Amino acid sequence: MVNRNRTLIVGAAAAICAFIAIIYSENSATTKTTLSSTNTAKEQQTTKVLIARTVSPSEYKQVIGDVHHINSHHQATSPSSASTYLAQSMSQCNLLRKSSSSATIITPYSNGSKTFPNHVLCDPNNNNQNQSSIGGEENNNYLSVKADFLLLARNAEVANSMSNLLSPTNPSSSSSSTRNQKQCCDNVEILDVSRGENTIKIWNWILHLDEARLYDYDYVWMIDGDIDLSSLNWHAFWQQVKLIRPKICQPAIIGNDPGAHGTSHSILNYWGDSRVLASEVAIVELMTPLFEVD
Repeated sequence: MVNRNRTLIVGAAAAICAFIAIIYSENSATTKTTLSSTNTAKEQQTTKVLIARTVSPSEYKQVIGDVHHINSHHQATSPSSASTYLAQSMSQCNLLRKSSSSATIITPYSNGSKTFPNHVLCDPNNNNQNQSSIGGEENNNYLSVKADFLLLARNAEVANSMSNLLSPTNPSSSSSSTRNQKQCCDNVEILDVSRGENTIKIWNWILHLDEARLYDYDYVWMIDGDIDLSSLNWHAFWQQVKLIRPKICQPAIIGNDPGAHGTSHSILNYWGDSRVLASEVAIVELMTPLFEVD
């Protein structure tokens, strides 16, 4: 899930002009077979995604916070954030199963969107997700999905502010905070797109996300600057993307709190039924489209 001052939920919505909900059934042999089929050599390879974000003056601190959060998955801490988030997600699996069969409802608000589980994560037949293997990179999308960032600044001041926040203040320092900033900066490119028609978001996508830039990436993800990417269950979301393999998709949307606005497209809001893994819909919003790179 993530916030937009909206939040992206862990369900993927494929952009197809029909409406079909993919429902998890504990007794479905088809579902179990599909989940088991993810245990392939391809599934265990590193997945590379380029995250492109258009950033305004009011959004750059949110965006930089998201960059640090995603990069923290790969930083050597004990315990690592990757293993901590995954363990917290899996600890909610019993609640998720009860939510599907009783009046007990598990929600991303009360249980936390960052570790909000889904039935792909919690299915006992999905051998990739055994608790004993959460430290293995091939089984943990926090580690195996690697993100680079292209930050499209609305003006020069935003570009400079982001550069300053991502660059170590003292390159000779050996402090952990400085090392983390330097590591963060290695996978970030910042462009000032404030001139002329370059301020148009879609034009920037066309201009900068060309074949040469996308070479060697598996996915490109365009995310607005007011989206709180750190609120997404990174592991569970990418599980669903790898399982369903949509060409175009997005997470479902919720607001910062139950009364907050998520999206004007009701079909893209979080449904509240934890059995729904994904749905085929007629629209993917320009706010968070994820494209597979062919």
